[in-house]
Amino acid sequence: GLVMTNAHVVVGARDIGVKLSDGRQFIASLVRIDERGDMAVLRVEGEKFSSLTLRAGTTPLQGEPVLAFGAPVGLQQSVTRGIVSAIRTVAEIGGGNNITPELKLIQTDAAINPGNSGGPLIDKYGQVVGMNTFKLRSGEGIGFAIAAEELSRMLEISRVKKQR
Repeated sequence: GLVMTNAHVVVGARDIGVKLSDGRQFIASLVRIDERGDMAVLRVEGEKFSSLTLRAGTTPLQGEPVLAFGAPVGLQQSVTRGIVSAIRTVAEIGGGNNITPELKLIQTDAAINPGNSGGPLIDKYGQVVGMNTFKLRSGEGIGFAIAAEELSRMLEISRVKKQR
């Protein structure tokens, strides 16, 4: 199965482990990494994986409810709720030099903390609208997720690479 996470979670790692909510653990191989887009695609070998659907065709609306899943500060299988505060680019928020300025982000007030990185941001239909990435240190309740359309492009590139 393919697993997406943030590049900053796996960059420089020798071994990458994936732990599922059912307790199974796997060693993953890195399929593709895009440090400027802060995305990575991993492959795990096994059976009976559940999957999530990317909502890549439509951008979530301001005020739309969302859930952020992850393991903030090591607290496994946590979920927080919030809304879509805005759709922004890295350039709009004064992002770092290492991230693509045009990268589309979803701003949310759902709590995103260290350990949420790579977790999904889910809409009320259970579809992935983004991947939790970071929060602003200078404010409260200002978190960001990479938009699903960016994730979809990364997955497509990874699938094409596999077929070659």
